[in-house]
Amino acid sequence: MTNFKSVWGSSDQKPSQLQIAEAFVHHVGKENLVMDKQGDFWQWANGRWAIVNKHAFQNEVLKFLNGSVQLSANWLKSVYELIGVLTSRNDVSFNMDKSDIVNMINGELELDAAQGKWSLSPHDLNRYCTIQLPLTYDPQAEAPRFLRYLQECFHCDDDIENKRTSLLEMIGYSLVNHAKHERFVLLVGNGANGKSVLLKLLRSICGLANVSAVQVSSLGRTFQRETLNRSLVNIVTEINEDEVIDYAALKSIVSGEVSTVEAKNQAPYVGEPSSTLWLASNHLPKFNDKSDGLKRRALIIQFNHTIPVDKRDPNLFEKLQLELPGILNLALNAYANAISQGFTTPESTSDIFRAINRKSDQVKAFVDEMVIEAQGEVVQSRVAFDAYMQWANNLGLDTSISIHAFIKRLNKLGFESYRTSSCRFVKGMILPYSHLDQARDSIN
Repeated sequence: MTNFKSVWGSSDQKPSQLQIAEAFVHHVGKENLVMDKQGDFWQWANGRWAIVNKHAFQNEVLKFLNGSVQLSANWLKSVYELIGVLTSRNDVSFNMDKSDIVNMINGELELDAAQGKWSLSPHDLNRYCTIQLPLTYDPQAEAPRFLRYLQECFHCDDDIENKRTSLLEMIGYSLVNHAKHERFVLLVGNGANGKSVLLKLLRSICGLANVSAVQVSSLGRTFQRETLNRSLVNIVTEINEDEVIDYAALKSIVSGEVSTVEAKNQAPYVGEPSSTLWLASNHLPKFNDKSDGLKRRALIIQFNHTIPVDKRDPNLFEKLQLELPGILNLALNAYANAISQGFTTPESTSDIFRAINRKSDQVKAFVDEMVIEAQGEVVQSRVAFDAYMQWANNLGLDTSISIHAFIKRLNKLGFESYRTSSCRFVKGMILPYSHLDQARDSIN
């Protein structure tokens, strides 16, 4: 084992602090050591860059010296600082390679999108990747018990195949270090239905060091972004029933928007999150979004089947953990297919979006479900409002909105309105109600 004495030789002359620092850097390899802009030491080892605790780093220096040089605490501190000067790299940013690459124990998997195949290559320190899955890639690994588990979760559902495929696609997407596809997952359903097992498996595949648990109410906080910038997935296991999710904050994470990040005792810096959000809830949460953004970005999976007590396997998770390499293969292959063919949306997800839309923006839900947009058509405002009230009453929805607020919301949705001497009209819509003929008669 190389130590300072083998480098310095038998000279009786005490080396300077700089000479000790230079010898240590040579020993580790200058290419394997970086002090970043925040003053943290990073070391390349075993296929990834890892942050080194200050005291642990100083202990490595002492091991290297192996008693050949007696250092005081102040000398050791000075040597530590000089090593930082020698290895300082302001041009290095970690985890900025946004390719479809998954770092494994035995190499880096990279997706050839044209071929739809993954290939394993040696680790590359110049990617400056800090994230590594705690798994060894085995292209022959299978996961029969995991597939049966998914069958058990969704066997009552008409869209079981699409549910299974969409979840595997999102697990695969969660393993790459980017947010290019701007998607997140929401699992909904009462207990004993498989949600928790799925999330525990996701943690195991990613590795606990690559998992964060920032609550949805804290997604917009700059101090929490530090965690999100260094994780593959952010898992939230429950959402308060009264909580309204701030969609703008959620979207900024899902879309990987660049933002200011603050870390304790460090200067703020600009970061780009790539953590995929996985949310779970016993109920359908409320969102303050009144656009179509949620529909474009969310995969919402309803877990409808409660596993009977006599059918529950207390050792299920442990059995599935044995299949992690096989689950990885299923997920990576599903993601590769999604890149070439598009992500899968289960049929039942459309029904869920309709329910969310009704909760968050009833007028928009009415337009989406009941209105036909038609240039040149006009409807009397009162008729449109009565049609809306009839629709809301039939569904048992809130009907406290005023006609003025209703028309104002229609205006924001792109339907112009105008007033004549006798009444007010809305442009660009046809209503599937008997009120329509009455409205046209009024116009004529």
